[in-house]
Amino acid sequence: MNTIIKRNMQEFIAYPLSAEEVAERLKDKLQQSGVNLYSIVNHQEDMKQKGITIFPAYTFIFGNPVIGSQLIRLYPQATVDIPLRLAVIETNEGSNVIMRRMETLFTQEQLKNQELVAWCNKVNEILRKSIKL
Repeated sequence: MNTIIKRNMQEFIAYPLSAEEVAERLKDKLQQSGVNLYSIVNHQEDMKQKGITIFPAYTFIFGNPVIGSQLIRLYPQATVDIPLRLAVIETNEGSNVIMRRMETLFTQEQLKNQELVAWCNKVNEILRKSIKL
């Protein structure tokens, strides 16, 4: 079983698969979970159109309006940070699925609000479940 590794503001899981295969699996999992999958950005394709060569990399943009509305109610300025995002990046060993821990979006002062902390914990768990393919 793959283990979540924590680094700075992010957590990731490594998979011995291509980024394309991991992206397909992640897409299927997100769609089955009932979230709104707003977009998948294929960075390699975007850059290729400009003549730039880069490793395969994707950003998934998705959300749950019920959970998002809870954040907007608690901290309206956080709308700049939603919908949620996950990244898939190909490495020499396979691919990483990367999430950003929600509490890193807020100051220590803001995190004194226990409702906001509870929201962050809830969303972090959703993200952790999402990246376990």
